[in-house]
Amino acid sequence: MNTRNHIGNEMNRHQLGISPEELDKATERYLVELLARHTKVPEADLRVTAPFERFGVQSIMMLQMTQELERDLGPLPKTLFFEHSNVKELAAHLVVAREKALRKHLGLEPQEVQPPVPSVADTVFEPTRVECTSSQNLEVRGGKDSRRREVTARPEGAGKLRLLRRRQADEQNPHAWSGSSRVTEPVAIIGMSGRYPGASNLDEFWRNLAAGRDCVTPVPRRRWNHEALLVDGAPEPGRTYCNAGGFVEGIEFFDPMFFRMPPKEAAVIDPQERLFLETAWHTLEDAGYTRASLAHEKVGVFVGMMLSQYQLLSSSRSGWCNGGAIPASVANRVSHFFDFTGPSLTLDTMCSSSLTAIHLACDALVSGDATVALVGGVNLMVHPAKYLALSQYTFLSATGHCHAFGAAGDGYVPGEGVGAVLIKPLSRAVADGDHIHAVLLASAVNQAGHTNAYYVPSPKAQAEVITEALRRAQVDAGDVSYVEAHGTGTQLGDPIEISGLERAYGSAETRSKIALGSVKSGIGHLESAAGMAALTKVVLQMTNGQLAPSLHCTPPNPNLNLDASGFEIPRTLAPWKPRRGRRVAGISAFGAGGSNAHLIVAEAPATQMRASVTGPELLVFSARDEPALRALARRWLRFLGDPVPAQDTRLVREAVAAVVGVPCDAVGDTDRFEDLGLNGYLVHECATHLAAATGCPVSADLLLDNQTVQETAAVLRSVEAGPTSAGGPDVELADIAHTLQVGREEMVARLAFVAEDLDSVRSRLAEYLAGGTSGIQIGNLEQGSMTVLDMIPDDLVSGLVSDLIDRGRLDELAALWVAGLHVDWSRVRRGGSARRVSLPTYPFRRDLCWITGADVADALVPDSVISDILGEAVPSEPSTSNPAPMPRPASAELTLESVVFECVADCLVEVLGVPRERIFGSLRLENLGMDSVRITQVLAALSRNIEQLPATLLFTCKDIDGIVRFLVANHREACTWLLMRRMDVGNILLDDSPANDVPPSSANDVPPSSANDVPPSPANDMSPSPAVTSTADPLDIAIVGVSGRYPGAPDLAAFARNLREATDCVSEIPKERWDWRQHPDIKCRWGGFIDDALTFDPTFFGIAPNTAAFMDPQERLFIQAAWHCLEDAGYTPQSLGDPRAGDGRGNVGVFVGASFNDYALHGADALQAGQVVPVDQQMYSVANRVSYLFNLRGPSLVVDTACSSSLYAIHLAARAIRNGECDVAIAGGVNLLLHPAKYSSLNLLGFLAPDGHCHSFGADGGGYVPGEGVGAVLLKPLERALADRDHIYGVIRGSSVNHGGRTQGYTVPNPVAQAELVSNAMALAGVTSESIGYVEAHGTGTTLGDPIEIDALTRAFGNRNATSPRCALGSVKSLIGHPEAAAGISQLTKVLLQLGSREIFPHRLNSEQLNPNLNLGPTPFRIPAELEEWPAPTGPSGEPLPRRAGISSFGVGGLSAHLVIEEAPAASPRGPKAAGPQVVLLSATSPEQLQRAVDELHTYLAGGHAASFAGVPSLEDVAFTLRVGRVPQKYRLALVAEDLLDLNRQLGSASTDGQVGFWGEVAPGRQAATVGTRPRTAQELKAFARAWVTGEAQPGPDWLEHAEARRVSLPGYPFAGKDYWLYGSGPAENAQTDQKYEFSAAPPTEPPAVADDVPPEVDRPDFLVGWEERPSIDRLELLIDHVRAKFETALGFGGGDILDIDRGLFDLGLDSITAANVFNTLEAEFGTGMDQSLFFNYPTVRQVADYLVAWITAADAPATPPELSGSGSADDLVDVDLLDEDELVQVLQQELIEATLV
Repeated sequence: MNTRNHIGNEMNRHQLGISPEELDKATERYLVELLARHTKVPEADLRVTAPFERFGVQSIMMLQMTQELERDLGPLPKTLFFEHSNVKELAAHLVVAREKALRKHLGLEPQEVQPPVPSVADTVFEPTRVECTSSQNLEVRGGKDSRRREVTARPEGAGKLRLLRRRQADEQNPHAWSGSSRVTEPVAIIGMSGRYPGASNLDEFWRNLAAGRDCVTPVPRRRWNHEALLVDGAPEPGRTYCNAGGFVEGIEFFDPMFFRMPPKEAAVIDPQERLFLETAWHTLEDAGYTRASLAHEKVGVFVGMMLSQYQLLSSSRSGWCNGGAIPASVANRVSHFFDFTGPSLTLDTMCSSSLTAIHLACDALVSGDATVALVGGVNLMVHPAKYLALSQYTFLSATGHCHAFGAAGDGYVPGEGVGAVLIKPLSRAVADGDHIHAVLLASAVNQAGHTNAYYVPSPKAQAEVITEALRRAQVDAGDVSYVEAHGTGTQLGDPIEISGLERAYGSAETRSKIALGSVKSGIGHLESAAGMAALTKVVLQMTNGQLAPSLHCTPPNPNLNLDASGFEIPRTLAPWKPRRGRRVAGISAFGAGGSNAHLIVAEAPATQMRASVTGPELLVFSARDEPALRALARRWLRFLGDPVPAQDTRLVREAVAAVVGVPCDAVGDTDRFEDLGLNGYLVHECATHLAAATGCPVSADLLLDNQTVQETAAVLRSVEAGPTSAGGPDVELADIAHTLQVGREEMVARLAFVAEDLDSVRSRLAEYLAGGTSGIQIGNLEQGSMTVLDMIPDDLVSGLVSDLIDRGRLDELAALWVAGLHVDWSRVRRGGSARRVSLPTYPFRRDLCWITGADVADALVPDSVISDILGEAVPSEPSTSNPAPMPRPASAELTLESVVFECVADCLVEVLGVPRERIFGSLRLENLGMDSVRITQVLAALSRNIEQLPATLLFTCKDIDGIVRFLVANHREACTWLLMRRMDVGNILLDDSPANDVPPSSANDVPPSSANDVPPSPANDMSPSPAVTSTADPLDIAIVGVSGRYPGAPDLAAFARNLREATDCVSEIPKERWDWRQHPDIKCRWGGFIDDALTFDPTFFGIAPNTAAFMDPQERLFIQAAWHCLEDAGYTPQSLGDPRAGDGRGNVGVFVGASFNDYALHGADALQAGQVVPVDQQMYSVANRVSYLFNLRGPSLVVDTACSSSLYAIHLAARAIRNGECDVAIAGGVNLLLHPAKYSSLNLLGFLAPDGHCHSFGADGGGYVPGEGVGAVLLKPLERALADRDHIYGVIRGSSVNHGGRTQGYTVPNPVAQAELVSNAMALAGVTSESIGYVEAHGTGTTLGDPIEIDALTRAFGNRNATSPRCALGSVKSLIGHPEAAAGISQLTKVLLQLGSREIFPHRLNSEQLNPNLNLGPTPFRIPAELEEWPAPTGPSGEPLPRRAGISSFGVGGLSAHLVIEEAPAASPRGPKAAGPQVVLLSATSPEQLQRAVDELHTYLAGGHAASFAGVPSLEDVAFTLRVGRVPQKYRLALVAEDLLDLNRQLGSASTDGQVGFWGEVAPGRQAATVGTRPRTAQELKAFARAWVTGEAQPGPDWLEHAEARRVSLPGYPFAGKDYWLYGSGPAENAQTDQKYEFSAAPPTEPPAVADDVPPEVDRPDFLVGWEERPSIDRLELLIDHVRAKFETALGFGGGDILDIDRGLFDLGLDSITAANVFNTLEAEFGTGMDQSLFFNYPTVRQVADYLVAWITAADAPATPPELSGSGSADDLVDVDLLDEDELVQVLQQELIEATLV
């Protein structure tokens, strides 16, 4: 069909012109036809608002459609279909951007055109319409906005068939959701707890409901200064018109130690998480269960929660931040603490969250995912942001009340609350004797779908969810006598809800009236906790048989006709009359986004009548400490209805006296508080004391309103009762005793007594509170202590308990229990059936835990936050907080133990925030809740105060006393030093300077004063250097070391040459990788390959050859690259070590980008071929192995974000340094192409370039060419790099990462995200685009990817000054291929080389012309074709700026990274050049490698340095770098040179013949003497050189520290090259035959067991024949060869490799398993009984052979063990104190040999 003629003629039949609206429609039709042609989707199915991706539009198709649009409309952006996601958006864009072209093309120009006669091709054929007799057989296509609808016929019966299949599916799946015929078993609520506005427990909550009390209040000043945010009238941004809410008191208080949580950690955790944790505990107690009693259950946790605003209190400006507000943790924390293993989730469906949580929990019980479930909801308001946001939408009530169903309803009032229930199937609850609060008959949820607006509810959907819930519950609507409505109090929401209720329950004409209420009218809208509050209200109404009144509903909403609807609202407390014998209620909760939930609840079934149990009962109570136990006793007295005893006034007097600082007797019951000095801050402190003593919320207002002890005590009588619904005297004593025994956890503070009735319970509790002991047993166990009673077997305990009960000796059982006897109460025989009942719960401590550090009198949200909101300062009220610190408790006598105890306590207070008064000697460390991080911090704090302590200290010591004993016994000198400071002896011996806070080291006995005189060695210390004058930004990260290998470049000098000359390093796939001719389906046979990628030097790193063969070659390559990177920077692993760490680990991070693991595919091939081989499939070791070998402790991780991996790794490394996670970082990437599978996959996806070239920005780009590479950089803060005189390659000014989100396809880039990425990186770097002179682009060379990248860069550079020079653009991939995971490090290396040479390398297009989709004209970019100078940029005023570059790397999965790099700052001026000769030190592990090191240094100094643009180093820099930046090896050369020319001449002549320089070999075990003073003269230097090459001398700190010398880049260690390959395929074909390893699946066999009296058979080697006649030297040589052969086989040596007999076996890669295998072999040859620690005590081949010589000789003459050299008689005694270290070692070795022989 000709769209142009058809649309143009039809439109112009009726008019001369066309309106904009009609042009929009015409353009949409035009685009729909275009889309239909390309996608083959019928036009009728193409909705203009549907995203392109829905129709299978991919990148190639987008490009084709863009080209067709350009033919019709002219030039268009190539990113057109990426920027506009559907036809409607694209049409709107084209109408604006190409209106004239559109009108012309579509023939819609405003001129009259006569309609031509349509041809057949132009005829529009209408769909055939079929007459149908039933509307059920019609299928209507098109939405409600469609202008046309196609009505087509469907087969007869199709609809019936679908209905039949649905019914069958419902019958087959009884767990189906809405629409199913499922009927589920009712679920019992067996435990319940909660805190709501004005109610700290459920008793108070019910009293408030019954009394019709409005608990909505103004926003408390304790929360924040809300008055500053208030505004009258219309809402303004940053202001609110509502000053009301329902607030829970005391949300800032928590009992962290109870939950084994450090107080500092608790302060960071969201208070919603903390409150729910305490509520969960109370819920289990209310149900009468403990953690242990639920251990056999699969308990699920389901929590509804919406907002987590606690993190809004974070403020970097204020110096504190919060990362603990994680919604998932609300449920997971409960599961973790209680050890629940069922499902654990926090869900958010807005206001229906907690009711939906109940629905999901019931489903989990039905499906078997859980057998019991803890369900609840929580909602707190900890920041004013909620009020500000809701005010902008006018969702809040202007009256400050929730007018549910009332005429004044204009919005809702926010409220807080937390509640939970414990549920289980009803049948099980009845069988288990549980206290059942109510029964959940059924629930249902649904979603409103698309309504008139997102927040507009649907009465139809609400009716459907209620109807479904009734159907599932099998309840008739007439059986429901009460509905707890959602009832938010809005003019629109309430009438809609009534409409939905009427649809579901029927009208007044069909049933009796149903009572209607909403808990929100009294407490506000609790949002995510609203459903839980509603359920709690309904259950309390059922329990009490009364309906609570609803508030603020008079007069009613005029849009409601309650009489006609059949609902009535109780306005006073009224009886709830059951219908048909039971009370049934419905509960609704509707989320603002349309998620609806409804619950059908029935009252608990009548309990079965049982015989009353009479006789005495044993009641047991326990708590964590004595104050908590007393608070629990007071709760029980309130529960039992006992009047307040006299000690209640004593409690108040004690609290007042403690705060005011007077004796308790000085406070009278009628004295006024203000007369006693109780005012200001002291009032708040006194309230805190009372709260801790009573376990109940006590506010400062209570004390201000009641000004005497007597008045305050009277008020406490009414507020101190604990939560219960059971109701005091109605509870059977037997049930109370049973619940206390099985439903409360045993703690250390214990109270037990025998009671005959409730009156005796009251009297016993009163006796205890009065301090008496008559008739009661009291005990206080030390936490974690073990008593004699614990040693009694459980069966004997059970028998003993039963016997005592049978004999009526309950008092004795009580005494045993409080003394620590553990009783399994569930096994105790009882004279009747007892049930669990609801009883008072645990009184938690009220410790202030708040992230802002607010005190009891401060606002929880600081005024600074309010000021930030308002943009102006807020006047603060005078603070009375932060009183003077309480003095440390005075001690009558300072002892070593007491001082150390106080030190430990101070450290716990500092790190964990534990209150000092809660730290005591027997406090178990496990109760402090320390994780590994906290343990490390506590240990560090102790080490700062005492001295370096063992890392295992806090794992071996179980309590505080144990720590003190250990420190006093093992660190007595340091502890004595601590005691001297506490005794103020420092007036004579010490001063108060920080340097003297650390005791002198016991290792070297250097006094502090002299120790400080020794400067740290730069070779051995990476601690911050003295400050130097620089303008370095603390966030700037210096690159001080670089290494790498890339295609055609074994080192960076070769890489730089290739880049300068634009050499194409892509080649055919080498045959040693795989034969590409055997894979004809792969179109690309090209790639960028590294030479000798499989070579490795394992023994250099102490890795066994067979282990090296198992390791991924990528791991091996990166290890060597990391070593070269450190050497290039002039450091060694030892110099990076932290002397403060006990094991010397350096605080260095390792971050590696790695993606593919091709090596494992060869292992898979081998396994498939039937070979038993190990396969290493994990990549973590690439980084972890470096950390292990180099002894580094910083973060160590492998990053895989596809092609952006290595640049992302560098970003993470820089961020880790800035965050203080590490001081220095090694970062880089590695990528190898080892298996054809990668090429096969890429070929299948169409990603490969068939012509073997990466056409970055060039024409003909049809894909990319894979490449290899490995590279690493060493990063450290710029300030430290300048101070440490490092060679700085460049500076990371800023970096950024982001994800492209959902695009048109998973692999399709997002230009908007790329532009944001680059802009953000420049913003973080604080630079403008004008200062960027070069961009190293991702530039993969694809037709679509390159234009998208250029477009994104142009957007990011959009504000670039038009007069600025154009920015050069390039991509390294055009020369070496795409190194994938190593792409970013190759790009960074190229940029650093350019900055070093101040040149811009030419870009190779690999094409005759640019990509035709690129139009660089309007962009700020250019592509350099030739090598050119890189001029320095200038600022706005002409000031010179440093050269800067940007680097982009985009992962195929959407993760992108960008770096902003700046050239190194100018080095500080150097002083006068050092005169005189220098000694240059070189070493290697073999003579051959040493000669290579000499030759490479000679080549480098002769001009090779120019290739890497490092500049000409000075002789002193070379000598200094080789001294401090190389690890001395066994074979050595030392040259004494007068200048650089002299050095280079000697290097050119030096050879292992020893004619030039000093050559030497370090003998095994040689101990070098430290030369402390740096030699100056040539004679002194030569003397040192002779001693150094033989290992007799080493440079001392004074020599290593050089005032002017700097680290420079020099050639790295020449590793020995040999291929290591494990598998018999691929590159193994060309590997040396002795490097193929075969592994046996069978474990090593052990020598057969023999009888004790029969000597084991020994398979002695042939060379032992005639052993006695051989000379001793021959014996030793024979054994050395024999032992060496054993280890060479075990470790995988071969192919000419010879194991060094004097090198440590473990340094050669020996591990414990291999050692055991070799040991077993030697025992089979020489007999059993050898030293089990043979290789640990004799760690070289030579030493093992020495041992075996003595062993064999002794075996041949067992009666008279041979005397060995240096041995003496048994009577000889040696005074070890008189021996030096070498003599002592010899004596000990001899003793070991003699002990073994005996």
